[in-house]
Amino acid sequence: METKVSDLVEVEELLKELVKRYENLKEENKYLNEKLRKIEEENKLLHKELQHMKRISNENEKLKAKNEKVRERLNLLLLQLERMGI
Repeated sequence: METKVSDLVEVEELLKELVKRYENLKEENKYLNEKLRKIEEENKLLHKELQHMKRISNENEKLKAKNEKVRERLNLLLLQLERMGI
């Protein structure tokens, strides 16, 4: 089987196109990796913020429970004062 010059030229063009596509994909991959890195950084910050908000929420719940106990105690004291006629 004889190889024609036109076949070689066609193969060369196809190889050039493949190299060009490879370079484009390499650049796109670099861009996407940078984008992923930024998203991961943002995710870390959001995770820290979420943990902080959870701690605040837990503290808030504890304060609500404490406030309710104080309110109950205050109501008992007010009832005692009423019974005493004060």
